[in-house]
Amino acid sequence: MHRVLRWLSLALILSVVLGSGAATAIAQESATPSATESGVLVVADPVAETLYIYSTPEHEIVAEFDGIVMNTHAGYLPLEDGRLLLVDDGQGELVAIDLLADGGPAIDGTTPIPDGVSHIAVDPAGQYAAVGSSDPRAPITLVDLDSYTTRAVEIEAGEVGLMIGSDPLTLFHRNDTLAQIEAYPFEGLLSGSTTPTGVVATGAFGHGEGILHDAGLIAAATDDGLDIVAFDGERIEYVHTLPWDTEDRSGGRAFFVRVAPDGEHVISYIANRGTEETPWGEWENDVYIANPATGQVIRTALGPGLVFRLAQADDVALFFNQHPDGDNAFVVDTNADSPTFGQVIATIPLDPLSHAVGPDESPWEGESRVVAITPDGSIGYVTAGGDSKIVVIDIASGSVSGVIETPTPLSTGGYLLALVPGQPVVDTIGR
Repeated sequence: MHRVLRWLSLALILSVVLGSGAATAIAQESATPSATESGVLVVADPVAETLYIYSTPEHEIVAEFDGIVMNTHAGYLPLEDGRLLLVDDGQGELVAIDLLADGGPAIDGTTPIPDGVSHIAVDPAGQYAAVGSSDPRAPITLVDLDSYTTRAVEIEAGEVGLMIGSDPLTLFHRNDTLAQIEAYPFEGLLSGSTTPTGVVATGAFGHGEGILHDAGLIAAATDDGLDIVAFDGERIEYVHTLPWDTEDRSGGRAFFVRVAPDGEHVISYIANRGTEETPWGEWENDVYIANPATGQVIRTALGPGLVFRLAQADDVALFFNQHPDGDNAFVVDTNADSPTFGQVIATIPLDPLSHAVGPDESPWEGESRVVAITPDGSIGYVTAGGDSKIVVIDIASGSVSGVIETPTPLSTGGYLLALVPGQPVVDTIGR
């Protein structure tokens, strides 16, 4: 067995090899309880090749997986049936963990995928996954999530962006090389056809996208702004481009796009990093929230320094910044019916990292942080990279309420996701 699953109590692990192209399915019996109804916190330490699953709000480890080098660029991708998808760079596999398995979280299946994975996406029903690479020569891999069998699709595109949706089921592909979005019906892809049924030009340097299934819209971040593309069946059509600049804030662009739980908005942050000579402590960062259907855009100052990714709950989002003068967590109101919608409603100072990056060093080459938040927006988490700690935040009071001591250092920040397994999934792209 290429990875070891360690339980806090005695477990019986049965391995069944399903054959070529299929997965290694692992079942077990254990006295360890299943994840609580309240939820779980999934903590990856790729440098230590370990993944932990904590119960929430108890913050007790209910499962630990050794030998997993989680790909943080592709991120986590939960399914409505309680499985969690992630990419293991160490073994070159897509891994599905059943968070609701009898006896506790267990690996439900794995399947080999090409090296250099950068994105994963699933359809709303959780039947298929699409895996893309940053290698412009690598094909897209389609995965049947029932059998964990794969099919390589010869579509090349630089650092690919992928989305699956519509009816009939269609793969939407951000072609970074040609600066366009393409539509490929699944029926054609599975029969060997790679001819798109629709193509829409976008701005240059696409990076970051989201698919709003109920609205029938795709939002793609480019140098021009947030390009909005409508889909109807296999057809796609350009709608408009929402600007990065607003009346009172300008400069920079977004690279990371998430669909809000309401399914109507997308949430990101704008990084305005100046020139190559600009010290990273002077970088500017803004919250960016857009309604692709109405064109409404909100841009709010967040904090200087390095801002990297975010976590979102039903009505709030959690951000962080790193800065030579001190790091902070930020709570942002994302409830569209709130009078403070789009505003920072709490700023929480964080203890400095033991190995914090200096003002003259690159923030990309030192210890960092990652955030997560429970779906109900009650508890936030911020890692302290290299310090074996996760800071616990009480969102209601806007204050630090405790610390989780992790078994490994969480070098470079590790990676987090807080979720309630088995809940509906709105954002169907790995984050």
